Amino acid sequence: MLKRVKQIKLGKQVYRRLMKRVLERDGWRCRKCGSLKDLQVHHQIRRSQQGHDALANLVTLCAYCHMAEHGQLAFETRAIDAIKKPAERGRCPHPSNP
Repeated sequence: MLKRVKQIKLGKQVYRRLMKRVLERDGWRCRKCGSLKDLQVHHQIRRSQQGHDALANLVTLCAYCHMAEHGQLAFETRAIDAIKKPAERGRCPHPSNP
């Protein structure tokens, strides 16, 4: 039986700075479709699967691509709102996210 490693949860301010670094690294664009709208930060390896809050494990996705990645139908809080960045520019090309 494998022993589960306890993850350390980052503080709110530290996590916000990390999200901003991810958004800046990805040029404030969705990595899948290039959208500038409704940006969120996604864990490539989920925390529930021992994925870490590390720059290498995080990517920028628009809300539509993020939902598609998780198979969800509801929006989550946008990363861009969480770090108090001014309103995003551009439109998501997906028909369900005008």
